[in-house]
Amino acid sequence: MDAGAWRIVDETGGMDVLATETEAGDVWFEGALSLDAAAGGLAFRLDDDGGGYVITLTRGGTEVLLQKWLPAPDPLSGRPWFKVTDLQRGQLRRSLQPGEPLAFRLLVVGPYIECTLGDEVVLATLSAERTHGRIGIWAESGSVTATDVRLAPMRQPEHG
Repeated sequence: MDAGAWRIVDETGGMDVLATETEAGDVWFEGALSLDAAAGGLAFRLDDDGGGYVITLTRGGTEVLLQKWLPAPDPLSGRPWFKVTDLQRGQLRRSLQPGEPLAFRLLVVGPYIECTLGDEVVLATLSAERTHGRIGIWAESGSVTATDVRLAPMRQPEHG
């Protein structure tokens, strides 16, 4: 499915997410990402409570971080909050410049998660705690644009 261009702008100093209305399980998500925010990136297997997986890029940085955000009560107050787990860190070859498009491809099949940025696989790991949810982009204190966005369902391989 050709999904065109997505743009999200957060000028409040907070975090905002733009995600599909429908959920997906196994999926291929690709396009070109431009970051003009303090931080931003891709999000997938999102739920209505704000939980899911988040890939973070920072303006001028080279680190790529994959985190799992799961709703959980704050241990001190009991109020709704998140348990955040770092799953993997990767590196870009050079720093990400504001507004510079960076090709991305995200493959999520069963527990397998793979993210390619530019022409390099920067994240490849397993996590099956979340198996479906919405897909999107996110921004903190600025804008993130995804152009030439394409989404397609994936099938888990059959071993025989």
